Amino acid sequence: MTFIEWAALGIFLVLLELFSPGIYLIWFGFSALGVAGVQYAYELSFTYQLICFSVLSAVMASVGFFIYRFILKRSDNQYPHLNDLAGQHVGKTVVVLNNVHNGETKIKIGDSVWLAVCKENLKAGEKAKIVGVEKNGVVFVITAL
Repeated sequence: MTFIEWAALGIFLVLLELFSPGIYLIWFGFSALGVAGVQYAYELSFTYQLICFSVLSAVMASVGFFIYRFILKRSDNQYPHLNDLAGQHVGKTVVVLNNVHNGETKIKIGDSVWLAVCKENLKAGEKAKIVGVEKNGVVFVITAL
């Protein structure tokens, strides 16, 4: 392949990442552009081009992994409950709908009614605070205010 074909492949992969984000193609596109640069500087056989592309792909995929990991760690610290809908309610004040019986009751969050567990003996109509979530976000843990 000529350097122009490698450059076209690289640009195609980078542009394809724009239309299908999150597939990780941008790093392989950068690898193809790197092979285009090497092919422009040195005339390589197709076997060496594939070896160069494989090595560059491994390096660029590793770079992408570390960049994405850094971004995700930073965003997790800024938004700890970004995709955790139940976790977003921790710290909110809610109204208890039923008297606590055997440590369980129902609470109202917005327009919805949810199950909650509580160690205290709360009565219907009292306000409580959500302090945690159990059972994959299905049951809230509350405490009296």
